[in-house]
Amino acid sequence: ALAALRHLPRERGLPAFREDLLVLGDEQTAVRAPCAELLCGAGAPREVREALVGWLQEALADLERAGGAERDARAVALACLAGLARDMDGEVLQVIAIVAEATAELDPVVAKRALALLAGADDAASTLVDWLGPERPTRLRTEAAIGLAARGHAPAAAVLAETYPLCDVV
Repeated sequence: ALAALRHLPRERGLPAFREDLLVLGDEQTAVRAPCAELLCGAGAPREVREALVGWLQEALADLERAGGAERDARAVALACLAGLARDMDGEVLQVIAIVAEATAELDPVVAKRALALLAGADDAASTLVDWLGPERPTRLRTEAAIGLAARGHAPAAAVLAETYPLCDVV
């Protein structure tokens, strides 16, 4: 039955299964990523947001314990970020900014995704500007620069011209 989770649609939340998915995700960390994906509908109630933030915190702790090498924790973190990003407000922007900071060295894939989500938010430009400095990892500077340059931010365009050729392009 749990294998069937991968076949359910991710485009919108599944309110009929919300309570079951919350319980399942709380009880079985191995299926948290698909549970988070299925809980990701826009306008999710506060209890879903709180669960995603809690699971995200646990995933970051798992990543830290494993030195960034925990693939399941990465999958949960990415799924929770995606779920939170569907309902962006100041609180979510703050959580995503914290995730970017916490994972910059630990798991750049998660940090890069967090920055890409911030780039899609009108209220996150000042946070992204903080990522343009030369002390930041090149890949993450580039991600922040992409988001800002798309909005006409000239300094970001200069950073992008400098850093983009140095990044892996996949």
